[in-house]
Amino acid sequence: MSRFALSGILLLVIFSVALTSGCAKDKPCKAVVTVLDPSGNPLSGADVHLKVLNSTPPSATDLQTSTDASGQASYEVNLPQILDIVVTGFPATGKVVRFEQGKTDAVTVQL
Repeated sequence: MSRFALSGILLLVIFSVALTSGCAKDKPCKAVVTVLDPSGNPLSGADVHLKVLNSTPPSATDLQTSTDASGQASYEVNLPQILDIVVTGFPATGKVVRFEQGKTDAVTVQL
């Protein structure tokens, strides 16, 4: 096989890998928060808010959803950020969730 053919194949392989690997900055940021009761059981129907870290007054970008039967609340955003986790009706958890592009972060909160 000629040197020219080998160079062409090598370039094709590099180009293919670059196209299929994608760029993390184009992918959404995801997080899953699992809420457990004091006994360690999943807490269904808990209102979980994610608030901009150290925002005074509270930020308008508050994300809110309720946990499902497995105690999980899922979030997806377009920009990386770090947010406080607040479960309505319970003391501060002291936990945060980090959204990173192209990644899913999982956080467990036991009340």
